[in-house]
Amino acid sequence: MKGLRLILVLKEASLALIAACLFLGSLPALAYASGPDSGDPEPIVLANESRILGHWQRGEGEAIIEISEREGIYRGVIVWSQRRPETVGIEVFRELRYDPEEREWHGRAYSIKRKREVPIDIEVPKRDELELTAHILIFKKDVDFKRVPNAQIAARRAKSDL
Repeated sequence: MKGLRLILVLKEASLALIAACLFLGSLPALAYASGPDSGDPEPIVLANESRILGHWQRGEGEAIIEISEREGIYRGVIVWSQRRPETVGIEVFRELRYDPEEREWHGRAYSIKRKREVPIDIEVPKRDELELTAHILIFKKDVDFKRVPNAQIAARRAKSDL
């Protein structure tokens, strides 16, 4: 009887160990989302999908876009613009979806100037770099963005309210 009990205990322990290995093996790799120069704390986030989250700006003085996720949908909204404050709140990146095989995002971008949407692909090769390719008819237009630390966003918003 003791031998049977020992076999059952070992079998249950083996199943628990296998289940734990399968669970841990399915977790994505972890990476630091913030660096020491960003002015933000250094939380741990998912390396690929969550890398796109944050504030992004194309060139100095251009609008700042915040890319966020809600209920599995990623989107980008203008949160600051000194030149065109009326554009704040407009969703410019829509329905962004991550393709793990290609390691890039696919979605649509809304052009405020042209009042139309175009397909886009986005890569985030480094923590502070975002490379966007807009597919306009048969042409491709590449645009580079840089991450804007949260401290700079708060300062710009405070300055704009004065």
